[in-house]
Amino acid sequence: MKKQLQTIILLGAISVSSMNAQTWSAVGTGVRGTAANVASMGVFGGELYVGGGFDTAGSVESFNLAKWNGTTWSVGNSGLTISTAFGVSAMTNFNTQLIAGGTSFASGASQDVATWNGTTWGPLTTGIYGSGYLNCLAVFNGELYVGGSFVKAGGVTASNIAKWNGSSWSAVGTGTNGEVFALGVCNNALYIGGSFTSAGGTASPCIAKWNGTSYSAMSTGATGGNVYAFATIGTDLYVGGDFTSIGTIGTPKGVVKWNGSAFSALGSGVIGSLNVGTVFALTVYNGNLIAGGSFSSSGLSSFDGVAKWNGSTWLALGSGDDASGSVRALCVYNSSLYMGGDFISAGGNSVNHIAKWTEPNGVTENYFESGITIYPNPFSSETTIEFNELQKNTTVKLIDIVGKEIKTVVLKDENKLTIEKGNLKAGIYFLEMKDENYNTVNKKIVIQ
Repeated sequence: MKKQLQTIILLGAISVSSMNAQTWSAVGTGVRGTAANVASMGVFGGELYVGGGFDTAGSVESFNLAKWNGTTWSVGNSGLTISTAFGVSAMTNFNTQLIAGGTSFASGASQDVATWNGTTWGPLTTGIYGSGYLNCLAVFNGELYVGGSFVKAGGVTASNIAKWNGSSWSAVGTGTNGEVFALGVCNNALYIGGSFTSAGGTASPCIAKWNGTSYSAMSTGATGGNVYAFATIGTDLYVGGDFTSIGTIGTPKGVVKWNGSAFSALGSGVIGSLNVGTVFALTVYNGNLIAGGSFSSSGLSSFDGVAKWNGSTWLALGSGDDASGSVRALCVYNSSLYMGGDFISAGGNSVNHIAKWTEPNGVTENYFESGITIYPNPFSSETTIEFNELQKNTTVKLIDIVGKEIKTVVLKDENKLTIEKGNLKAGIYFLEMKDENYNTVNKKIVIQ
């Protein structure tokens, strides 16, 4: 009863002005250009990187890739050649670098995929070739996975999916027989979504699982459309797309949950044109699932292009993108939710393809980071990671200097984790810590 009373008091303390602050706002003057859009976002070096198809960000000329530091826009494509007709469709962090992928761009000798170390763009050998474009990126078991529509990666035959270990490319089994749109990681497995009908020779319409060695089907797969997005909360994988059936669900309406053995619906799903909603992007913000795409309602709730699932109900985030286009990308940066796409207004404001949403009393990354202590560091036998409060579902990864994942631990109702040197070699390692709200902190540790 005491906890319940405290919760009521806290809720009552939120002022009307704080509630009104929950609205979409512009990110500077956004991005502009002929048929401009934002297709991808990523955080690196304390800045938000924004990719897509545009020629200007704020007042800065920056073709298809730009940086936002929370206040101003700056050039993000310096040293990266990107065709003005195409753009950057995917970003992720790997081996302490930012990886960008897309269509018709190059850095050095690398085609359609490049790496940024904070100073210069560099190649990943010869990159991606074939019909030649990259849609998605993910890190699994210490290796970078790329998906799209291609037949070769760095000269190696690879059917629409390949992996990079930090120095060379290799195929992922026999790949898929169709385009790959999404990659996601959950429960020590890589999930692949797209428009294919088989993966590794196994019938698996639009969605499949890779365990590091072989592919497997997920129920009967998805039909009537494609899989475009994944997100993970705890041990559950969320799947977005425009499929009309998946597993045993005949009317999934845009987004479903996979618990490791079966799919389940999320309420009434999201509904759009002809009763079919399309989800292009998924992320997690303040512990809730955020879906972005082309849809307008769910059940009795109305919203345009973006919605929040709190575990039991779909909720609107203001007036969404005001039905002026589709949401193509979602990202959490500096405790705010950013959405990008081909829309031009959100929450009644002119935003030019990118907008920001901030919820009061959300858990901030700075708060998460300030509550972490690592001692001793450097260390010769063992080190302790201590949090200032119990962690309900925080993932801690130990990664070596070349980006290989050494160990992963999920903390549940614990506030300490000890890492022993054991048979680890002396040198520099990295800790990636991600809490249940997807706030992420990276720390360097040194073994003597």
